Amino acid sequence: MEFATYMLKGEAEHWWHGVQRLLRQEVEEIDWDTFKKEFYKKYFPRSVCDAKEMELKQLTQGNMSVAEYTRKFENLCRFSKIYQGNPDDFEEWKCLKYEGGLRDELMHSLVLLKIRNFTKLVNKSQLMEDCEHMMAASRMGHPSLSPKNFNNFHRHAVQRKVDFKVPGAPMRGN
Repeated sequence: MEFATYMLKGEAEHWWHGVQRLLRQEVEEIDWDTFKKEFYKKYFPRSVCDAKEMELKQLTQGNMSVAEYTRKFENLCRFSKIYQGNPDDFEEWKCLKYEGGLRDELMHSLVLLKIRNFTKLVNKSQLMEDCEHMMAASRMGHPSLSPKNFNNFHRHAVQRKVDFKVPGAPMRGN
């Protein structure tokens, strides 16, 4: 929290000093959650959060890649009311909502796997999308992407997906 508040400049810095004085009358130490709550209250009014939550509820992958869909999904999730609740409930809800917004061909395959870890779900979605692209290329006559070369393709796909890797965890193909 100290680093975040140190980065505030101008009007935001003045706002924080005023809020900090008021909060310190109630509590001795201000934690990260309190700062976030106050920051969102000031810079993301309820009407904006409600609009973002509605956008999240209606979000589907459509023509976006899995990576693009994931970025948009994650950006909108932080405005969700459930995000401010119990983190254990949020992880499962996030996975279910994410699956439901995927294109049908991805969603139908992933729902059966019942993945309730968001990072694993995103990785599996990306792998399935990469596989779809490989199969489509194979059907269009690209011999380097034929099904017999799937292992090489799979290794390449896994190596380039570092964005979705859990920090500190080894990269695996599943």
